[in-house]
Amino acid sequence: MEDTNKREETFRQIDAQIPKKMEFGNPVEAMEKELNDTKAYLDIVLKELEEAKTAEPIKKIPKRNLWKRIALLETVLVLSGCVVFAIYSKNEDSLPTMKAQEEVQENHVVDHTVIPEIKTKKLCQDLTAFAKEFTMETSEFTPSVVTLFGYEYLMFSNGKIHVYYRNEIPADTEQYRQKIMIDNGTRISEFVWDYDFDHGIDSLCPKIGNYFGTGELQLVFPIYEEQFSKTMPKQIRAVSVVNLWEHDYLDLESELNTLFAAEFQEIKNGSNGVDRRMKLSLNSTSYTYAIEEDEYMNAVYYEENIVAQEKYFKLEFEEDSIKISTIPYLSDHKYLGEFSATVGLNNNELKLKNVSFGAYVKANQEDPELEGVITPRADILSEDRIKLWGKRGEVYFIELSDILERNLVKQEDLKKDKSGFITYQKGDTTSIPGIDVSKFQGEIDWKKVKNSGVEFVMIRLGFRGFNEGTLEIDPYFEKNIQGAIENDINVGIYFFSQAITIEEAKEEAAFVLENLKDYKITYPVVFDTEFVSTYAARANILQRQLRTDITKAFCEEMKANGYKPMIYANTKWMIMGIDLEQLTDYDVWFAYYGDNLTFPYKFDMLQYSEKGRVDGIDSYVDLNFSLKDYSKEQENKTKGAVKKQ
Repeated sequence: MEDTNKREETFRQIDAQIPKKMEFGNPVEAMEKELNDTKAYLDIVLKELEEAKTAEPIKKIPKRNLWKRIALLETVLVLSGCVVFAIYSKNEDSLPTMKAQEEVQENHVVDHTVIPEIKTKKLCQDLTAFAKEFTMETSEFTPSVVTLFGYEYLMFSNGKIHVYYRNEIPADTEQYRQKIMIDNGTRISEFVWDYDFDHGIDSLCPKIGNYFGTGELQLVFPIYEEQFSKTMPKQIRAVSVVNLWEHDYLDLESELNTLFAAEFQEIKNGSNGVDRRMKLSLNSTSYTYAIEEDEYMNAVYYEENIVAQEKYFKLEFEEDSIKISTIPYLSDHKYLGEFSATVGLNNNELKLKNVSFGAYVKANQEDPELEGVITPRADILSEDRIKLWGKRGEVYFIELSDILERNLVKQEDLKKDKSGFITYQKGDTTSIPGIDVSKFQGEIDWKKVKNSGVEFVMIRLGFRGFNEGTLEIDPYFEKNIQGAIENDINVGIYFFSQAITIEEAKEEAAFVLENLKDYKITYPVVFDTEFVSTYAARANILQRQLRTDITKAFCEEMKANGYKPMIYANTKWMIMGIDLEQLTDYDVWFAYYGDNLTFPYKFDMLQYSEKGRVDGIDSYVDLNFSLKDYSKEQENKTKGAVKKQ
């Protein structure tokens, strides 16, 4: 039913855009009308010429003027004859007149000269069987086989619109150019395009729609060539339905080769060897790949484009757009990433727009020791992956861990109330509202905070300096923790780390333990590890494994002293900054402020806003919810310890 409605809507659009008056409805009528009009005009010219020669003048006219007039009319006659000859010559190959075609086919004698039958060859030997192979059930067009002027054509029809592919071409003409006719119901145009029956009938079927946002229907033709690729069209052409104007076509092969133009270099390594690199630049973003010697030689010395796209190429026509996608590769088992774009119209020229490329990388891609070099992936990445952004705008696709538990909290399950708090409720789990504070919130009225519905607070205890690495206490730590406890708000604390060694991580843990020993901590003690984008912080350049070891060292100290350790970071840092597979013993406090929660792994606490408003706090404050009631866990732990004693 949906396909039928869609087809009827297309017909209505066609009727609205094509003039109602039809001058002629098919190619035969068109050519006959054109030739008949020309003949009628010549009859008029000849009649005037004859009258000029025989009629007696009303008054005396100089002899030379009469002959000038006769010469002028004879010139018109000659020019008119040229027009007829040009029309006949232009259409002799593709649209000969019915009379001429009959004479050719029946070997009629014209002026006592025998015109031999034109020898042709077929591009498809059984066009009727070929048309029956059509599988596009949702297509707006229906294929059939017709004969025009004695030649066989494959025709696609959609209401008043007909598209003709000629199946027969002169057998003795090597340079014959294939031609496509399009009839929109009021006019016919012919286009010299290459087309290939070897790619199947589905590849020849035109697409119709308002794909370019121009408000008018377009006929779009992917043009395939056998010697180029069976999966990727060499060109994409588009014709306006209303006036049959063709836009400048998209040379897809050339466009992709330009986009994936690469730079190559050889670099000496420490073992007296040579590393070879290929640098791809797309959208002002660069990706550097490690390549083999033979690949380097083919690219540099034989000037080959070693990046291929056709094997995994896809062309998709959606309701209002044309999308392409592919997986560029060097060879089997050397896949670079994923490319996508849309086909758009720019100053009457088809161009690739919204170009996007994402590289297949491992989670440690931005480790300093890798120097940004990517090793091509051995297989195509499945849908079980995540998309992240690099430091310089790169797009990365990273395979997900099959060890870590998956996140079950979905965006549609999060509900926001009038005060801006988000809650999660599903099954037996109901989230607990909380905030986190530091010196940046200034003086806080904790009684008002309690009355606003806040049940827990994560308080910054301190931090290590970005540069010198000194340990500092948050100047509001004592005020905040005392105020929260006095107003019966559950308290956890966090420490902002800049440790660059395991020893420094243990030093930070000792600093935290010393400063919280006099307070009742009912929520986790958190190791806060982040990339500092506004400053060249000392921990920014750590290798992923070292940062993971540092995180573990801090958390183990908390665990050994009876506290619940937790790790805080955002999406990218959780995946590329540390290795969560080695940190499964610790809970996760995840930070994400958007409306499309895609973090793949299980978390226990979510920081969802940095611009929350809470009564009792004059500035913005971070809003959180916890999926666990850590205070009850602490009570149960205490009761168990007492009972054991």
